Parts: sequence; structure tokens; C-alpha cells
Amino acid sequence: MNCAASGSKSAPATVRRGLRATGLGPAPRRRLARGEWAVFLKAQARGLLAIDLFPVDTITPQRLYALFVMEVRNHTINILGVTAHPTAAWVTRQARQFLWQLGDRAADFTHLIHDRDAKFTDAFDAVFASEDITVAKVPPHSPNCNPYAERFTAR
Repeated sequence: MNCAASGSKSAPATVRRGLRATGLGPAPRRRLARGEWAVFLKAQARGLLAIDLFPVDTITPQRLYALFVMEVRNHTINILGVTAHPTAAWVTRQARQFLWQLGDRAADFTHLIHDRDAKFTDAFDAVFASEDITVAKVPPHSPNCNPYAERFTAR
């Protein structure tokens, strides 16, 4: 850690001791408290969509990937497409097609949750935002935050 005013370096432990000595604790955590995410998911289940990709092993050495959306309220699985090489553009196209097929039913959904896969870009999120569906990205390495999609892909 650098001290900009004097140009000297201090170890993080030294800074912690100094802050503690002056009565300053750590900065407040911005994460949801334990259980709050589960409460959110249950409260929003009626209008919640969960999306992910899952691998499909074939009899050939080639692995395919299926993009699916789960309607959480009734656990309906919608397979949007299958490809050997999913790209951000492909995933975004599938999302547009899905919302087009939903038609007026798109208004029934308020939230979409997905992981932080690079294929779920800002353009992908904008497709859902255009239908007033709020996109929630789960924290990195947190499969429990998208239990619907993760449970389906584990089968």
C-alpha cells in the first residue's frame, strides 16, 4: 500500500492496526446478508427467469452446448438453441428469438438471473431490458445464487 502524501509504503496489517487504533473498523460489506438472496429468489419466483448453457455429450467426440431458459414459477424449460460453438452474438440472437416467441407473455416476467459467462454481454442484457426485465448477474463462483439453472445443468 502506498501513502500518496509521503511516498512511503505501508503493509496492509499496519494500516489495519492504525485504523483500529483510531476506532475505525473495516468498510461495510456490500454483499447481501446470508439468506437475503434466497428471500429475493422466493419473492420474485413468479416473474423470474433463469438462463444458462449446459454441455451435451454426443456419441462423437464433439461436445455441444444448449442454451436454456427456465420459467421459475412453473419450472418450464425452454431450450433456445444448441450449438458446438456458442458465442455472445449467438446467445443474444437466441434471447431475441425467445422474447419474440413469448410475445405478450414477456410482460409476466420481471427478473432474469444468469452467471457471469462472457457470452452474456451488455447487448444480451439489453434485449431483456427492452422488455422491462431486470437482469441480475450472480456473483462469481456462486452457483448457489442461481440454483434453478445450476440444478438443471447438474442432471
